[in-house]
Amino acid sequence: MSKTNDERIKEMLTNEPVPQELKPENIKIMLDEKVSAKKRRNIKKTAARITAGAAACAVICGSTAYIAGQKDLFNKRNDNSTVTDIKRKDKNSKPNASDSNENMVINTQAAYMSGAAGYEDVYKLYKDAEKKYSEKWINDKKYTSKAEAAIDGAIYDDFVMNETAEAPAEAPVEVPTTPEAEIQREPSNGNDNNISEEPVQSSEPAYGQPGGASMEETGDQPDVDSDENEVGHSETYNQEEGVLEADIVKTDGEYIYYLYNNDEGSLEYDLGLSSYYNGMTAKLNIAGVEDGKFTSSRTIDISVASDYAFGDGYTNTGMYVSDMYLYNDMILVVGTVSGEAQRTVRDDAGAVDGLLKDLRIIEDDSYVMYSGKSAVFVSAYTAGDDPQLIDTYYQEGNYDDVRISPDGYMYLISDYTTQELKYIDNEEQLDGYIPKCGVGSGSVFLPPEDILMPDKELEEGETFSCTVIGSIDLNNSGEITAVDSKALAGYTGEIYSSANNLYTTVGWDDTEITRIAISEGNITPAANGNVEGRVKDQFSMSEYGGYFRIATTKDTYEDRTEEYTYYDENNVPHTESYAVHSRTKRDNRVYVLDMDMNIVGSLADFGIDEEIKSVNFSGDTAYVVTYEQTDPLFAIDLSDPAAPAIMDEFKILGYSTYMQQWQDGMLLGFGISADEDGIEQGIKLTMFDNSDPYNLDALDTYEMNSGDDEWINSVAVWERKALLIAPEKNLIGVPILKESWNDMDYESTLSFESSYVFFAFEDGKFVYRGEIGGQIPEYSENDVLYRSVYVGDHVYALCGNKFIAADINTMEVTDEIIF
Repeated sequence: MSKTNDERIKEMLTNEPVPQELKPENIKIMLDEKVSAKKRRNIKKTAARITAGAAACAVICGSTAYIAGQKDLFNKRNDNSTVTDIKRKDKNSKPNASDSNENMVINTQAAYMSGAAGYEDVYKLYKDAEKKYSEKWINDKKYTSKAEAAIDGAIYDDFVMNETAEAPAEAPVEVPTTPEAEIQREPSNGNDNNISEEPVQSSEPAYGQPGGASMEETGDQPDVDSDENEVGHSETYNQEEGVLEADIVKTDGEYIYYLYNNDEGSLEYDLGLSSYYNGMTAKLNIAGVEDGKFTSSRTIDISVASDYAFGDGYTNTGMYVSDMYLYNDMILVVGTVSGEAQRTVRDDAGAVDGLLKDLRIIEDDSYVMYSGKSAVFVSAYTAGDDPQLIDTYYQEGNYDDVRISPDGYMYLISDYTTQELKYIDNEEQLDGYIPKCGVGSGSVFLPPEDILMPDKELEEGETFSCTVIGSIDLNNSGEITAVDSKALAGYTGEIYSSANNLYTTVGWDDTEITRIAISEGNITPAANGNVEGRVKDQFSMSEYGGYFRIATTKDTYEDRTEEYTYYDENNVPHTESYAVHSRTKRDNRVYVLDMDMNIVGSLADFGIDEEIKSVNFSGDTAYVVTYEQTDPLFAIDLSDPAAPAIMDEFKILGYSTYMQQWQDGMLLGFGISADEDGIEQGIKLTMFDNSDPYNLDALDTYEMNSGDDEWINSVAVWERKALLIAPEKNLIGVPILKESWNDMDYESTLSFESSYVFFAFEDGKFVYRGEIGGQIPEYSENDVLYRSVYVGDHVYALCGNKFIAADINTMEVTDEIIF
């Protein structure tokens, strides 16, 4: 049999020695000598426009920011170019590739990307922008002293701030000196009240070692009963096979783990720390289950050592948990911790007024200011009913998203912004503008070469922000190890991950896409590109057959001048003009890009004046729901990447916010019910018939609508993981929250009912199976049923305060446990 080109190339690379000049280290030397750093920096993400004052607030509050309407930075787009007009495709037609590629936008990309040459480059980027901002404020407000300028975060005569000796000392700086510098792992001594402080070493063989577990036998993989050959318990639905996604509930068939933030605290405002506290604590409920009965229960407090996250001088000001994994006999809790540092500033000119004296502690003509930081943490515990803390990984920034790849590495994404630059005197104060990451006390600053810079100076008042991506090796049970990290300029929007690539997106009018190759924990920015429009969520993206597909909604605006006439007191008319920036068009697009992020095919102008509500990619077909008054479901043929084409459009009232394949030829949609005028009524289930994508139809629709004195909604409208979709059990579960107004003696009171409603799909119809839950005393996050799982022949509805078990066939409650 003749060899393929790939086989010939592999044989040549294996047998032929690599010339000395083509070795990677020599290529790098050549590039460093012959190519300027500026030309090699082609990560094109723009910095979020945040003023220096708002930057610290963004860190403290855990929010991220991105300013819409940024200009295309790639400079590869012709402003007059258009994407392909929509072409409807019938069963017998063949697309004309040349027609489809007319006026196509092609982004040519360099084959590599590079980071900063040194920290001084990053510092200069920040400082230049801050100086522009400060000069403007100094000119506008005419400061008379350094202290007065410092209050507004401005630099006065190149002076940032004058700290007294009482200010906390800077944390020791540990700076990697080479790209190969490794992040060292040290055991954590976290202060969890109920968790052992000593790292737990596993006696089990590791993956790949004799006797070690295979990837299919552990973690978030489905539990298969070999005797009955059926799924033993439910799993978090993963968009891509083998790419594991996190959630607040996990089960291994023996235990159920439920992660939540306890909201039973009082809201306070601490003037000294300038921060809100609400007494919130993070907890993990664990229950043993067997045949619909709870065999054990336990609640543990989740806490972290914030000094490991930020260094000396910072106090813990809050913590919030977001996600969890059950993987390789470990519970992996993902959350965010916040901290503040106190800075004492001299007021030599007496510029601090009475209001500031009320807000800050004043001693000896000085006042106190605070800087805040946030860090994402991943705390690993042993699985079972008696979890023990193994270690904690920290990564500065606010939590964005997370995935575990098929080869056992976690990729954690966070959004990082600099502190207010008035706290930074020089480039050696890395704590103020360089993110740190690592395990336990071994956190280190990212080396400069791993900080990928924007290709332009920041504008006046801009604060540099970046997306931090860190990887953690999870292959050894009982151990987590930091592997690699990168920082990309600009905040990230939606994240999509395949087995080998992580895609980050950012933008509104235009979306910038960065493809990052991932393998064995290594993070390698590979290519970037740009498409028009905004992305709704991760399901609007897909990698398939060597192509990346993305669906967007595009708004087109125009600036025009309009006039209006008014009459004065003498009834004399006057005409004045004013500028109007208004939307003239909204349409939707699907783009197909190659792995270099060049656009090879596109489709536009469908769903006019509507926006994308949900997308489902299934092989060579994309199903896209758009909405304004009705719910058109479009089936789009992607079999020819150069010529995407619509196969059919099916309209139905309301819209689906999420779609998932139910079985061959059936697509389950969940979302909002609405009337003919587009007035939303409640929630609905729709089973679409997509057995023939040229002839879409709906087999059945089931609506749960609000009444005159009640309102029905579901957290699943915006959080698809709240749904329980189990075709293998013919089971669909939907969390419902009903709010009712009750008239009692001419006074209205509001009551709440939280339940989990279950359906089957039989003979082309949704069949109501029953529900779990009922009236709750008052609205509390801990009493609302947010998730449900099944184990064997029983379902379990879950909230922070209790778990409820029921028979999967009759929905009769078999047990209940209160935490």
